[in-house]
Amino acid sequence: FASIRGVAGVDPAFMPRNLLAPSVLLEETIVDGRHLSSGQSRAQLATAQPISVPAGASSWEFKYTALSLRAPERVAFKYRLEGFDDSWIDAGTRREAFYTNLAPGQYRFRVAAANEHGVWNENGIDLPIELPPTFVQTVLFKVLCTLAAAFLLWFVYAIRIQQVRRSEHARLQRRDPHARVRRYARPQRHDFAERGGQLRPVQRHPGQRFHDRIH
Repeated sequence: FASIRGVAGVDPAFMPRNLLAPSVLLEETIVDGRHLSSGQSRAQLATAQPISVPAGASSWEFKYTALSLRAPERVAFKYRLEGFDDSWIDAGTRREAFYTNLAPGQYRFRVAAANEHGVWNENGIDLPIELPPTFVQTVLFKVLCTLAAAFLLWFVYAIRIQQVRRSEHARLQRRDPHARVRRYARPQRHDFAERGGQLRPVQRHPGQRFHDRIH
């Protein structure tokens, strides 16, 4: 291109390479519409306690950026939620990440950034997260559900056994309607015979005493 000193040219091969990796900054952490943190650098996150959120939190939004003065619009990002993502996610120039329906547990949200020449800052953001379980997600609830299911199966089995016995009893009654009467009469006659057997010695005992007095 022309200048006051003549014609000048630029050879891209001899342009200085930016070897300074960009610093990464976590701008905001939003959980279920609630702002939990903002403007935290890696040094601040290193000493911060894990983010503790209410049980059952379902919507997560992370907003991040990188400080690069030469070409901030060309900074590229990748992020990963350890404990959920199997590998890094290439975000390009996008500066936000979303997650929904996370299971209870401990996670780490990590972000890395690269400048316009591809120099990466792998130690960008490392945010620890702790998501407690709701009652229905606890081991106690699962144990109670197991016990309730076992009791329900036992109750259904007991009802079924009772129905089978009633059905069998009704079938026997239809086949022999006098069977119950005979079953009831046999114990009565047996009991009467036993009682009679006990009374006969008592009836003979007074006569025996009178006979002894005469003699």
